[in-house]
Amino acid sequence: MTISIIVPTLNEADTIALTLRSARAAVGDCELIVVDAESVDDTAAVARQAGARVLTAVGCRAEAMNVGAAQARGEVLLFLHADTSLPLGAGELVRAALETAVGGAFRIGFDEPKRVIEMLANFRSRHLGIIYGDQAIFARRTTFNRIGGYRPIPIMEDCDFVRRLRQVGSVKLVALAVTTSARRHRSGTGRTLMRVWLIQLLYHLGVSPTRLAEMYPPIRSRAHPDGLDADRRSP
Repeated sequence: MTISIIVPTLNEADTIALTLRSARAAVGDCELIVVDAESVDDTAAVARQAGARVLTAVGCRAEAMNVGAAQARGEVLLFLHADTSLPLGAGELVRAALETAVGGAFRIGFDEPKRVIEMLANFRSRHLGIIYGDQAIFARRTTFNRIGGYRPIPIMEDCDFVRRLRQVGSVKLVALAVTTSARRHRSGTGRTLMRVWLIQLLYHLGVSPTRLAEMYPPIRSRAHPDGLDADRRSP
């Protein structure tokens, strides 16, 4: 099964090269697609230099991933955050998982010591079935098309996507962990966790994603790479 790796970006020039190199090393012969939201830094140029095909999609992360999926050639679609590295052997694990499942994701690790957060996140994924996009969600292309891809919502699009995947088949959490940036937690781990848990609870109680997005401060800006961005909110 050929794998297309789709990476939505906005002002990620400092991280995208490492992400793409790790993806190539982890999967081998694969298609790399970066869907950029008109970054004002060198994200697009760096991505091209790293061997990725660069597309443009202005909007929320869900819309960018749908654009990438529509242009991808692979039988398998893997959605990777721009600050996340795949582990060696990822390609084999993805292919093995899809022999019996319609989709899956990885365990999670951080690039800084965040042991408690890792334990809680992996417990949540394994025992509660709650999976976020920074865990490199993947699915068969046929299944992705069958369920209509990602819904164009500003937050919780990953949980919504996994929920709909489970309606048509099993979703497998593979053994290895991705390594993702801990930048979201640098302003205060406890406060960030409480906010994420509250958003998750309200989402399951039916609060609209548009309302929930207002509760989750973004980490990238269209005008300033280190500022805030209303179009890139995602736990």
